[in-house]
Amino acid sequence: MTARNRHTLIAGALVALLVAGVVSYFASRNPDGLEATQVRLGIAASPDGGVAPPPSPFKDYGLRWLPAGFASNAVAGLAGTVLVLAILLGLGALLKRSRQTEATEATRSTLTLRSPLPQGEGEQRQSSRP
Repeated sequence: MTARNRHTLIAGALVALLVAGVVSYFASRNPDGLEATQVRLGIAASPDGGVAPPPSPFKDYGLRWLPAGFASNAVAGLAGTVLVLAILLGLGALLKRSRQTEATEATRSTLTLRSPLPQGEGEQRQSSRP
């Protein structure tokens, strides 16, 4: 990774952390698109037998073990952002490694000296020369 790419990655991560930790607190409390669609279709989670959502540590953009408010929202946003960045960096490292392996294999195969003639034909032509 070049220094320029590293600086860009760090700047992008800092902006993402700032948005997740601070700006997300001021997001709308209205239902998002998925929740609104569930309500419209009548499949929203409800105490009277609707479909229950799976358990989540970040339910309603907060943490269960912190009281609702800025701290809970900020920690949930930061944790989610760090988790996503770690997964993406890991996938990027795996892809880079696989591409380097493929490039190494391709280089090795092109550097291997091969006879332009099928085996045996070269010997016959050499023996027929005076």
